[in-house]
Amino acid sequence: MELHTITGPPGTGKTTTVATRIAAHIEEGVSRDKILVASLTRAAAQEAARVAPLSSRQVGTWHAFAYHALGEPQLTEAHIKDWNASCAPAWRLSGEANGSGEGPYLRAQDCATGDRLMLTYSRLRSACVDRQGGGWPLELQRFAAAWDDWKAQCGYADFNDIVERACDLDAAPGRPDIIYCDEAQDLSLAEARLIERWSRSVDLLCLAGDDHQAIYGWRGSDPIAVRDVWASMDGVAHRRHDNLEQSYRVSRAVHNVAMRQMRRCQLLRPVEYAPRDELGDAARAPSMSPAGHLAVKHGLRHANEGETVMFIASCGYMLKAVMQALTTLGEVWHNPWRPAARAWNPMQASKGVSFYERCLAFMRPRADIFGEEARFWTVEDLQAWVSPLPVKGILKPNAKTQISSLPKNTPAETVAQRMRDWFESEALIWITVCNLRWYLHSMSSGKQTTASHILKALVEHRGETLVAQAPRVVVGTVHSLKGAEADVVYVCPDISSAAMRAATDPRIKEELLRVFYVAITRARRALYLCAPSSNMFMAI
Repeated sequence: MELHTITGPPGTGKTTTVATRIAAHIEEGVSRDKILVASLTRAAAQEAARVAPLSSRQVGTWHAFAYHALGEPQLTEAHIKDWNASCAPAWRLSGEANGSGEGPYLRAQDCATGDRLMLTYSRLRSACVDRQGGGWPLELQRFAAAWDDWKAQCGYADFNDIVERACDLDAAPGRPDIIYCDEAQDLSLAEARLIERWSRSVDLLCLAGDDHQAIYGWRGSDPIAVRDVWASMDGVAHRRHDNLEQSYRVSRAVHNVAMRQMRRCQLLRPVEYAPRDELGDAARAPSMSPAGHLAVKHGLRHANEGETVMFIASCGYMLKAVMQALTTLGEVWHNPWRPAARAWNPMQASKGVSFYERCLAFMRPRADIFGEEARFWTVEDLQAWVSPLPVKGILKPNAKTQISSLPKNTPAETVAQRMRDWFESEALIWITVCNLRWYLHSMSSGKQTTASHILKALVEHRGETLVAQAPRVVVGTVHSLKGAEADVVYVCPDISSAAMRAATDPRIKEELLRVFYVAITRARRALYLCAPSSNMFMAI
């Protein structure tokens, strides 16, 4: 077997390098079905799937591959309510213990006892810490015994079980000849042992990552311990290491700040790489909270010049003032790397049609907004924007029922001819010109959402023609935006009280330094270090 490793500092094209090598394997005659690409997180796996010339079956997370290989056992995550009904009250779980993506040191409040025990339980199992060797406190041992008994009685498995059981399999699903592991720095010791076990049957194992971007220690990630696994692997006929030395993302100014941050880490050696040949900018900016208007207005000046802007923090709660300011100013924001996070994607619906999509459907005939793509309403458009409207003064009796029952293939001409049958005359005047102010006002008696507040402010401050504009601002935590980039990035240096206390541990302090290294290196051209809003912050 051959073992290849790729060190890819921020913006050096690590994932692209992996995709290029996979394409070369295919060109050399390797079957696509014999190549497997896996990563720790769904976001990283989705990015790999976007660039790798493979089917979706060959790209995913390690946990997903192990889960399917084991026959898809029932997972504990779907049965937390059952656990809470049977366990000691202090051990009840919120259901977010493993899913926040931020970790126990990066939250607004300390974890409840049950969540704290579950996080520690998962971390120690991922780190392969012996339960009998003194590494498991007595309280945790009691919790673990009850949790394991409950799983056994119900036939459930947690993600730690999935990884451990998959180590008994002699090969990865589909028995691939080549395995690529992206974001290898975020692996735990248990996951590394799984990969080592599965790699015994392959011709090539390639590990791509950057230890200085390892920010999942709270769940057992340990780049130093994992590195020892690769160093001690048996049966390796050839080893190859490539260090990607040219960043295609960071400017010289951003690079200077990033390297200073990297050199503060004592447990990992600095990795040298070159920035883009652009000076860029690194400066200070106003605080993101408690009133984020100054920082947001500062950022929107860049957005108005055509640059993408990002506001990033270690904890989600630190971004509330930024989002409130954006709402007041009528600026749409998003986080496409975490599409399921509603707070960071206010224009999306958790299910069905979003408020924003209804507004776009209402304005679909307007050429000043949609240009050549403007058209008269289809049945789907009509049903979308009519649904939330009140009946009084707008719709005629039974009109909503008639519209909702229209066949999907009803011609647009028929829809146009029947508009007078459905709408009151005064309302039809505003509808005919697709007046968004009227539409938003008509729905004002209903439940007000963040999206409705944003759109009303946007129309008031900037006009209706910009409603269909793609979001110019990205908002999110460091963990949610790992792998992302923007032209201009605003970094909040604050940390939570839990992180402040935990930073007395040298390993946790190093991880916090790496968290902000990742935040800094999201910037392409300009980096703004915001003033702290409390006395709990990391100096950058």
